[in-house]
Amino acid sequence: MGIGEKKMPALTVLRTPLGLFFFLMLFGTFALACIDTTYAYFISDRFGMSELPSAMPFLGGHLVLTGPNVLGIVFTAMGLIAVVSQLAVGKLMQKFGEEKIIIFGFGALCIGMTLVVTTVDLASLVLVTCLIGLGGNVLNPAINTLISKRTPQEQQGAIMGLLGSFNSIGRVLGPSVGGLAYVISLLLPYLGSAAIALASIAMVHFRAPGSIRKNIFALVGDDTKGARLAIAQPAIEQ
Repeated sequence: MGIGEKKMPALTVLRTPLGLFFFLMLFGTFALACIDTTYAYFISDRFGMSELPSAMPFLGGHLVLTGPNVLGIVFTAMGLIAVVSQLAVGKLMQKFGEEKIIIFGFGALCIGMTLVVTTVDLASLVLVTCLIGLGGNVLNPAINTLISKRTPQEQQGAIMGLLGSFNSIGRVLGPSVGGLAYVISLLLPYLGSAAIALASIAMVHFRAPGSIRKNIFALVGDDTKGARLAIAQPAIEQ
């Protein structure tokens, strides 16, 4: 077995430049889970669920909406944007690269979660919700693709399984933390998640090594602290 073919313990990937992106998966999933848990309560508490200005000419100046009506419109819009973003994200990654799409995804989350606390009518609520949905729906494919393309084929199962575990951790922690934050303040889950998204952008921009964009990793030996990694394979073209 050649140097580039030597297998690597799954957890060792966290010591490579790609380790950052496992934590970004955790952060993104955690932030979205915080929102998912509290969003229905937020809409109810903020708008009262009785009469919500529509600000949409084709719906009239004001539209009397019950709780299920509001949530139905909001989540239908989010579902539609999810379909569109999933169809487009592959071509966008080919054109701009995974890292830029990850930054865009966190940027959309940051802006959307910040603006959602300022919404005053149905139109603004739908637009902001779509922005949040757009960010969330491009993040996971971009992170999955970035890691998959830079992982040796024989390690794909273990590494992608580990990435799935980070995703699951975010889904487990997000609802409980989001719920506790909402008890303190209805704005805290959203502003807190926006801060996480902003910090994630900074980590990608300032801490992601250039080797991530140019090479994939391979295990070449062991040292006293564990696995020693070096660049051993050529880049995969974006």
